[in-house]
Parts: sequence; structure tokens; C-alpha cells
Amino acid sequence: MPERAPAGQLPRSVDVIMDDDLVDRVKPGDRIQMVGLYRSLGNRNAGQGSSTFRTLLIANNVILLSSKAGGGIAQATITDTDIRNINKIAKKRNIFELLSQSLAPSIYGHDHIKKAILLMLLGGMEKNLDNGTHLRG
Repeated sequence: MPERAPAGQLPRSVDVIMDDDLVDRVKPGDRIQMVGLYRSLGNRNAGQGSSTFRTLLIANNVILLSSKAGGGIAQATITDTDIRNINKIAKKRNIFELLSQSLAPSIYGHDHIKKAILLMLLGGMEKNLDNGTHLRG
């Protein structure tokens, strides 16, 4: 977030493409959580020999965290039914198999690769560096 950037560091921006039902869901200044594809495109304005690329995000899903107009937090709430279902799945003995099979179910096979990706997604340790930088595990 721009207000959390260290002194002297400029905030960066990314162009986002939203189609269909995502258009006009958010306004400038809203805090959002977004899922999408991060794409790099050749930069036509840079000329022939340039190796710079323009990057953009193609949005799939947008969740409004807080609205500038409303000022409140608009997060999806977790219901008691959701908690019961999470606890029921957590008690299963084959949870690792179940989660790895749920990862990209349209792709047949590659069980070891899916398990490795699952461990990369869920594993690791968070790191808090001396300069205050927080690295997610």
C-alpha cells in the first residue's frame, strides 16, 4: 500500500484489465483483493532493439475489502457451516491426497508435481528482516 511504503520509495502501479461482470465493481481508492493472470507484453513504444516489457493483470475475481465511500470493511464472512466443513475435512486421514487431487483437477496425472506444488503453496516460514521487511513463508 502506498502509505506503508518506506520513506523515499515510490509506490508502483499495475494496469488491470477487467471484463464483463467485473467492470464498475470497484472505484479508484477502494482496497481490493484480486485474483488474475499476470502477463508481460512487448512494449511497442520502446522501439526495435529494446528489451523492456509492459506488464498487466487480467482480472478473474475481485473482492472489495474496504470502500472509500463507505469507509467500512466489506470482507466475505465465514459462517458456522463453513467452519464445520473445514473441521470435517481437516479430520480426514487422507487430507494431503485430497488437497493434491483438488489442485488442477482438469489435468490428469502428474500426482507428484501436484503434491510438490501443494507443499510449495502451503509450506515455508515467514521471515521478518532487520530492516522491517516481511517475507511470506
